[in-house]
Amino acid sequence: MSGIEDLLGKDLLGQINNGNDEAQGETEIKDPEQEEYVKRKIPNDQKKESESNKPQYVQRYSQDGYLAEAVLIVNVPYFLVSKDGEISIEKELNTPSGIRKPLEASSYLNRPYSFNSKEEVQDYIKNTTNETLDTLYRKVKSIWSKYLEADNFHLTICTADTIFTLFQDKMGLTHYLYFVGNNGSGKSNNLKVFQILAYRNMMSTDITAANIYQFLGSDEEGIGTICEDEADTIDDYSEKDKMKIYKNGYTTGSPVFRTDTSFGRKQYKYNTFLF
Repeated sequence: MSGIEDLLGKDLLGQINNGNDEAQGETEIKDPEQEEYVKRKIPNDQKKESESNKPQYVQRYSQDGYLAEAVLIVNVPYFLVSKDGEISIEKELNTPSGIRKPLEASSYLNRPYSFNSKEEVQDYIKNTTNETLDTLYRKVKSIWSKYLEADNFHLTICTADTIFTLFQDKMGLTHYLYFVGNNGSGKSNNLKVFQILAYRNMMSTDITAANIYQFLGSDEEGIGTICEDEADTIDDYSEKDKMKIYKNGYTTGSPVFRTDTSFGRKQYKYNTFLF
């Protein structure tokens, strides 16, 4: 045996012996650094599988043939899903790109669509079967006329824009409304009516760029609208980041990129398009 060891060398003989051990399923990692590396290593395909199985919480999902809107029914999150001409109530969506779940009540930055029961949802679906853009326009304009004293042009543009917000992601281009007037002229009333009627409206004062990024997210564009009250200082230098979003956000396809350095360097994309 000593002759074989002299001929092949002890290292090579050790490799042969290790190979025999592997065949018998008795391999042992004795290098501490290598053992620690094996413990920490997760294959890339397992990482991807884990990420794809992690649910995403969204207000709306309009891909893969779905049109799903998140709602609250007795404060419980659901999706109203329109597919193949039928509307159903679902707790989650299993889509080709992963699991989608509706937002929890505490996660909304805007006013959520809330219902008192599933029966109420079905009543709304039944009652809107015969609605058209014309009937919707007349109903929306009657509400604007009830709460505002304004000329017909003002009421018409506010009504049209209210309905437009429901389809803003289909248009891909928008303008902004800016209400100007003295104290007591009803500027805030305009915003309040818009907050109630417009699509998923977030209304506040002193909105920051970070608030907008959080609200619009990075998934789908046109997922809501914003009303900002007391925006007198919007042209100030201190508001430059927010002003860039508004100047950039009148059309789709113009996201803003930010780098998070909390854990390494990871780049995120945030949408800017909204009414």
